[in-house]
Amino acid sequence: MLARGVVFTAPGEVEVWDIELPEPGPEEVQIRVLYSGISIGTERWILLNQYKGVTYPLVTGYQYCGVIERMGSAVKGFSEGDVVFSRHTRLLGDVRPMSAGHVSHAVTPAAALIKVPEGVGADEASLGVMPGVPWRGIQETGIYEGDLVVVIGLGLVGQFAAQLLRVKRAKVIALEPLEMRRNLALKYSADTVLDPRVEDVEARIRAEKSEGADVIVDTSANADAVNRSFDWIRRGGRYCFQGYYPGLTCLDLYTPHVKQLTFYNPTNCEAIDLMLQYAAEGKINIRGLITHTFGAEEAPDAYRLLLEKPQEALGMVLKW
Repeated sequence: MLARGVVFTAPGEVEVWDIELPEPGPEEVQIRVLYSGISIGTERWILLNQYKGVTYPLVTGYQYCGVIERMGSAVKGFSEGDVVFSRHTRLLGDVRPMSAGHVSHAVTPAAALIKVPEGVGADEASLGVMPGVPWRGIQETGIYEGDLVVVIGLGLVGQFAAQLLRVKRAKVIALEPLEMRRNLALKYSADTVLDPRVEDVEARIRAEKSEGADVIVDTSANADAVNRSFDWIRRGGRYCFQGYYPGLTCLDLYTPHVKQLTFYNPTNCEAIDLMLQYAAEGKINIRGLITHTFGAEEAPDAYRLLLEKPQEALGMVLKW
């Protein structure tokens, strides 16, 4: 069958094409996509050809929510009409599927599906990967009730890291230079939000714990910010590199050596089903972080915004 898909045709170039999907196999389903979520960090790197392994043309996107339209003969546990979350689709033809979540229809294994709980909108569910990324980092780093955690950067990963840290009953101080993101974090995500350009971050941290933060979670991928933050963490603390770090990142590792810090470098995500359940229970807020909804045929405008005014965007979804 033919579907519509968002295609990165070359660096900085986005179009919406007809693309060909295979027939679903016995253990697969066909989904009519309602919303697909844009990962504004990773997809911007891909569009700028700064993500390793990129070849064009490609269909990117790795999170979407839709309705099951057809099921293979061996599929169990689902019914036509179920609202589900998934991450990938299979494509035919010469367009590379780089997960290929930005499509009007998808064909994917039923084993990859997550049922969307009652009370969670399809637009919210389409961003389900985004809290799953920091959740993996939190689990890997080991963060506990009473820990003082500093989150650097309040894109979606930073926002959800802060929200989930509060679910873990940690004390959260978040840092962000952009006013829009600070305001959203104060409303939904963090106990304390600071502008690191004008506020004395170390003084605020040591007012909470004189020895320094127990954990720092960096989502900024900014070497200067990371190097400064080594002064704020206690001896024996844990450091979670939660961003994407292309190329050489010049870090001064003298202070981490003296302080005997432990570094964690998580990748991918986990527990998306739990993240959607947390959203249903009000433990995390996804909808409040959606700043832009574009019609799918307007996808070139969405990505133009990411390239030209990335500071204006946070949660972005495409409506199919």
